[in-house]
Amino acid sequence: MLSATASANKIYFFGGNVNGVSFSTIDIYDVTTYTFTTARLNEARSFCVSAAAGNKILITDDKMSSISKEVEIFDVTTNTSAITKLSDDGSKYAMAGIGNKVLFGGGFSANFNFLKTVHVYNGDTHSFSKSQLSEARDNLAAAATGSKVVFAGGAVLHGFSKTVDIFTLNK
Repeated sequence: MLSATASANKIYFFGGNVNGVSFSTIDIYDVTTYTFTTARLNEARSFCVSAAAGNKILITDDKMSSISKEVEIFDVTTNTSAITKLSDDGSKYAMAGIGNKVLFGGGFSANFNFLKTVHVYNGDTHSFSKSQLSEARDNLAAAATGSKVVFAGGAVLHGFSKTVDIFTLNK
């Protein structure tokens, strides 16, 4: 699965998988010059989820076969990336970026549990903190506007969730 995220006047396309082969290529489309350039992830990723915070884009690999603690942070000003580790593992996150923060949460753990954790990346301090969803769930959606990040729906142990969690961010 390919992931796309916008930052400034560019759209970044990450990862993907064709016939079991994963890609590390980042295709970058500049909407002002109508041109493509490329960059590279540190490792090939198949099922990406991504969101932007200021000049950083966070990318996770969203596949069940290799749940990990890794998050790749791509710097759009230098076209370079670094891998960092979270305190716990997960996959199938919902992600949304707003201002200099990216929130990603929910998902599935390596021991096959739904997750309640919301990881908050602060681009100003280059650090992570944690919060919680009101309900552990997987395959949820996230979106951001103004100072709000919303996590909605998803799968729970015995069906589907109608829960919506709203986070208000301080600048």
